[in-house]
Amino acid sequence: MVLGGRHLVYAVSSSHCPRTYCTFKIYNSEELIDDLNLIPFDIAYLFKDIDDIYGACSYLLSSLLNDYAPVKARTTNHEHVPFMTPGLLKAIRKCNKSMCLYNKSKCG
Repeated sequence: MVLGGRHLVYAVSSSHCPRTYCTFKIYNSEELIDDLNLIPFDIAYLFKDIDDIYGACSYLLSSLLNDYAPVKARTTNHEHVPFMTPGLLKAIRKCNKSMCLYNKSKCG
């Protein structure tokens, strides 16, 4: 079964996977480039094993990126209750949509 774009977004957003994201709200590209040029990547080549070199480079780069775009976690509550039927969910969504339309139509 092929899901449309809207259904796919709902399926992913309602799944039980952890919600993490990066934020670039406070971001200066010139400072990032300057700090990126200061990272001593040549230290990683002291190792002989390619996995160790990759790990060292990855650590250096991720530590810099965590300063500029920290990974944040959003907590969600996905506990399903037995009395929540599809009809009740539909009624709740209709009520929320009506309330949203009412709030948007307020003057003032």
